[in-house]
Amino acid sequence: YKTAISVQAWATTRLVQHHYVHLDAVDAFNLPLRIEADLQLYSALRQPFCGADANAPCPDDVAHTLRSVEPAAAALVRWRVLDAPHKIELFAGSRATFYVPGSLLDEDGDGAPDLSPTPGTLYASLHEDGEPGLAHVVTAGVVYDSRDNEPAPHAGLFADLALRGASPWWGSAFSFFGATLTARSYTPLLESRGLVLAERFIADVTVGDAPVRELQRV
Repeated sequence: YKTAISVQAWATTRLVQHHYVHLDAVDAFNLPLRIEADLQLYSALRQPFCGADANAPCPDDVAHTLRSVEPAAAALVRWRVLDAPHKIELFAGSRATFYVPGSLLDEDGDGAPDLSPTPGTLYASLHEDGEPGLAHVVTAGVVYDSRDNEPAPHAGLFADLALRGASPWWGSAFSFFGATLTARSYTPLLESRGLVLAERFIADVTVGDAPVRELQRV
């Protein structure tokens, strides 16, 4: 396709929801430029949260969950500097996520949405205010793509290295930095290429005072 627009409207009766509009424009303005943009609203009542200790027990109960409302907007541009079969792109982008603790429901009956962590949870004991605020993250990196077919690859490699950062210098309430290396490989197992082995490797690191809900993002 030249341009794709995807729309999703999804919600439950308890206002768990994930709505988005996504734009993907290939060779925008007849340049070797790809533009991706998103507007979305995400809201959850029981995301698992068992603290920072990876070895801590994590029972399936309300005390080990957090609730969150997250409106966000993002844009990414990718400039193709080398064409197939060994495509290389440079990219840069920006994402703004506003973290609102709590729920849009009024479960405590005070006539207003419950915009605070669930009382009695581990998350509420560690983050009483719920870590509200804007995470404005800028990112830049490079992509290598040797896939034989983007929507349904049978062979090739797709890898990217991305650096990201949030700082009060560009309006973020949080300050942190990170890097991600992702590699996806595709190997045909049959001569007909009807069966393909697909593998993905991800390495990610974050430093700084990123909020809990940002730490789950790669």
